[in-house]
Amino acid sequence: MENSGFVILKNEKIVLDEYNVNIIGMDDSIFGKFDKEMLISLLDEECYNVVLSHEPDVIDYLLEYEIDLYLAGHSHGCQVNLPFIKWLPLLAKKYTGGIYTFNNFRQTMVYVNTGLGTSQLPLRLMAPPELSVFLLNNQ
Repeated sequence: MENSGFVILKNEKIVLDEYNVNIIGMDDSIFGKFDKEMLISLLDEECYNVVLSHEPDVIDYLLEYEIDLYLAGHSHGCQVNLPFIKWLPLLAKKYTGGIYTFNNFRQTMVYVNTGLGTSQLPLRLMAPPELSVFLLNNQ
């Protein structure tokens, strides 16, 4: 990805000063080195804080902090989504896709993208792929 011009944020941030937006990338909570204290230190109460995470369920441990928007994936939309079978990976069992809003002090919004691919199970059934584009404004 870096060869294609992407900036990889692992427990790092980029500040868009002209927009007062703070974008923080968390390292993977399962296979990486997620550091909650580092994440907290990167938040700025004066900015709109966007946190990028692979695993959506981690938000439950972060709702007391200054997070405005939390973007995650990992669930693959259950990947196999039948009434009697739902395949959900670790740390994506509660938030599986779509928008979730919390009534905490920052009114944190969580968006879980169902993604395009698969994981250990090489198929998707009743779990449409998704690619999201976000437009943020200051209203």
